[in-house]
Amino acid sequence: MAASMYYNGDDWAIGGIEEAGTWDGNLEEVWHIVSVGWYAVYPEYFGVEFSDSDEVIPSNLTDAMDAARGGQFMSIPDEYPEDAWYAYYDDTCDYHCQAHEYFYWILMSNFGALDSSLTTKCEDSKDEWNVCTKAELEQTDVIAFDLLNNHDFNLPTNIPDGSYMNFNENNNSDD
Repeated sequence: MAASMYYNGDDWAIGGIEEAGTWDGNLEEVWHIVSVGWYAVYPEYFGVEFSDSDEVIPSNLTDAMDAARGGQFMSIPDEYPEDAWYAYYDDTCDYHCQAHEYFYWILMSNFGALDSSLTTKCEDSKDEWNVCTKAELEQTDVIAFDLLNNHDFNLPTNIPDGSYMNFNENNNSDD
């Protein structure tokens, strides 16, 4: 299983974070499921693969994550470098898992879900991630910003709110 949500233990924002005024844990858990498609279709950009000798096969995502963590760490360090902007200390989360978490954070920053006018999520998570807006992502995490914005991957660009138009209505097509 790539994700899990619990009714009595996770944050839910019915109608989206802008409407509910609170964080929605679904943004992370659903993204962990959906992102598997990008990993599979674009491994040179989003892959988290290892060679036969257990070396990381570089991708844009792993290169960006290694830069964000201040180095390539195959196991959780006691402390990340002072200039790291992504520091995840969960001992159960291996390199592959770290990349999945990182992909979630950069996407949330990129489409504005961490903006302090909407939520305290970024402030509450500053020990792990502290790039809260698209402008900050562009300045701080150049590799990730390029990955998300300059390659036509059809990644989400808006904060989900539960309101979606029918594909055929959007395209005025009878197909």
